[in-house]
Amino acid sequence: MTIKPQKSTFFAWFFILSWIPAVMYLGYRFEFESWEQNYIIVFISVILVLMFTKSFSTYYLDYDGITQSCVFFTRYFEWSDFKFIGKQGRGPYLQIRCSTMPLPKNITAKELGKKTYWPPSKTITIEWPEKGGEEFYREFLSYCGGERDIRE
Repeated sequence: MTIKPQKSTFFAWFFILSWIPAVMYLGYRFEFESWEQNYIIVFISVILVLMFTKSFSTYYLDYDGITQSCVFFTRYFEWSDFKFIGKQGRGPYLQIRCSTMPLPKNITAKELGKKTYWPPSKTITIEWPEKGGEEFYREFLSYCGGERDIRE
């Protein structure tokens, strides 16, 4: 099974990239101080870096594991490496998380739903599809052997 990035995320990355020349033009046009313009460009650049793997990663699933392939890197995890596999979020912000880092024993379901930081080096995050999400999730679970929540 191959999971490609959603087109909306892909185009959003290029849309945000287009803000850099726009900020440079507006800075010139309205005579911003150079430090103001530089802060805005640095902020936009940080957003682009953080969104890069989400916008350009393709995932390859088989019954042994998952491979994340991006422009600059490829990484592979076996399904047995993951301590947590499940969906997280609400409504349109659902995501599938696969984390090699075990969750603390004392975290509640409500706290887990609000957890926003997952270490990128230990986590694979797949966007919830815009259409057919539950069906896609069931097919994903058939590859990994079901949801998992191992706590330490």
